[in-house]
Amino acid sequence: GRATPLERAEALRDMPGAEECVHAMELLAPQLSREKPERLLRRWIAMRGTSEAMERLASAASFHETMTAFLAALDLGEEADVRRRSGKARGAGAVTLMTLHGSKGLEFPVVFLAGAGEGLLPLSRPGAETDVEEERRLFFVGMTRAKEELILTFPGTPSCFIGELGEGLTPEFAKSRTRPPKVEQLSLFP
Repeated sequence: GRATPLERAEALRDMPGAEECVHAMELLAPQLSREKPERLLRRWIAMRGTSEAMERLASAASFHETMTAFLAALDLGEEADVRRRSGKARGAGAVTLMTLHGSKGLEFPVVFLAGAGEGLLPLSRPGAETDVEEERRLFFVGMTRAKEELILTFPGTPSCFIGELGEGLTPEFAKSRTRPPKVEQLSLFP
């Protein structure tokens, strides 16, 4: 089987300069099965000091319920996958691209709902029936994922769902409905 954290700490005991690290491991080992990995790493940081790497490790740990699951994710390299959720305290440094169905239960500081245009939302296809109420519900799910800012984009005409929103739209949105944005062609050559 695998070595326990205390067995791993014991193996480090004879290494030069490892005494303080071993002591911290011994203090935290009894809490491994009871506390979430992020909390344990925050305690480690409080005992040993922090670094950019430790902060990133603690942020990655916040998405795992047990230290065993977190260590398994580290072994497999999953901490770099798109399992992360954004948040002010846990900036992932990446964009998460997902479907409206996949966004259920999650929140993000900024959400872009791309393709909120006529014919796309609700989706209309020749010969296919569209459940407009289900698509309206999914549109609402997507919009409510935004904690601070929601940005809706659409090609051409906006979705009928956007017209149903009414009050609370920003002036930028109102302007975009009446005139296209100014576009300037940039050149690679002077």
